[in-house]
Amino acid sequence: MPFPWRERLSEGKIVPHYQPILSVETQSVFGYEALGRHCIGPEVRSLGPFFQASALEPRLAELHRDVDRSLRLAAMSEFATLGPEVLLFLNVTPRLMVEHLSLRPDELPWTLRMMDEVGLDPHRVVIELTEEAVGSQTESLRRLVDVYRAHGCSIAVDDVGAEASNLDRVGYFEPDIIKIDAFMLKRSLRERSFRQVLRGLGTMAEGLGASLLFEGVETEEELQQALGFGARFLQGWYFAKAAPELVPTERFAPLLRPSLESFARRRGFDEAQKAQRIETVVGILTASDPGAKNEAGRVVLDRLAMEPWGEVACRVFVTDLLGFQVSPNYERVESAWTEALRGLGRCRSFRPYFPGPHGIGHRPWSVSPTYFDVNDRTLLRTYGRPLGADHLIFVDVPEIEKPA
Repeated sequence: MPFPWRERLSEGKIVPHYQPILSVETQSVFGYEALGRHCIGPEVRSLGPFFQASALEPRLAELHRDVDRSLRLAAMSEFATLGPEVLLFLNVTPRLMVEHLSLRPDELPWTLRMMDEVGLDPHRVVIELTEEAVGSQTESLRRLVDVYRAHGCSIAVDDVGAEASNLDRVGYFEPDIIKIDAFMLKRSLRERSFRQVLRGLGTMAEGLGASLLFEGVETEEELQQALGFGARFLQGWYFAKAAPELVPTERFAPLLRPSLESFARRRGFDEAQKAQRIETVVGILTASDPGAKNEAGRVVLDRLAMEPWGEVACRVFVTDLLGFQVSPNYERVESAWTEALRGLGRCRSFRPYFPGPHGIGHRPWSVSPTYFDVNDRTLLRTYGRPLGADHLIFVDVPEIEKPA
């Protein structure tokens, strides 16, 4: 028997509470997310469990819609009376959007109609598409999302990284804001794989022209981690819990600015260390001339065994200008260099270190971003330069991963 939600919710009041969303750029409140609360006397409960349960129970669909709409209407009515300086984030369930498309495809969405009724400018509203699988309806939902956007609303995709979320939502809806699930942030503190995923999401957001919003920030460590992944907006208990009243927009600058200063100092130190490391390796490579060749066109192993090569490189190989490997892999195992023929003929042009036939130019050494080698399970940076007129030489150097 399902939990008696209808009887439970008939007691007390259903009201929106507002959790501030902070801008890293201005260190002030960028907007407020409206979150449902059930108040019985002094007791305040989140409506999250209700929305999760009602999404799975068809008999609660009508109650789900009524509660959801009452919260949105209350929030929109309150914000219509406020100044234009902050935004209202409204959660909109894809299932209710699908219902609207099936029943009233030619009408404006209910939320847009209510904005007009209460006098709220749609440009002050961010529509958050909540995490919910919608199957084959995604293409239809995109048309409805375009209607919201055409009326001035911004679009956010919620809970990216949560269990049921798919990156195709980002591709379909082209959001202005991508909200990163708190689970991803917390796991990234412990696991390299989650850090790489978040770095990838950051790169994707930059390419799409979207901003990253990290939610669920609860500690200074999580705040620093989010900043390292490119957070533009922040939300979580570390700053404020959801409350019935809006907190002043400038309240958080004294808290956030010292964290940003600490982050900038740490990033500056890390970048200086990285630059020094690269400069040192380039000096070693240049001095020890790994490009010395014998008559057969192979890198001379004796040269590779000489100091200071044993201190930095783990692999050396040569390609033609189109990226096809023409030498074996020369690999360092402990302190000895060996020749591995398995690299011959392999295509390297798709790898992150390959610059193309004209990409390296006349620089002493080009330097790749840090990347993870899937074969050796090693974090590397690859250095490359021309080798004569027809070849390129590449040197793999292990790196130590730092936190975001």
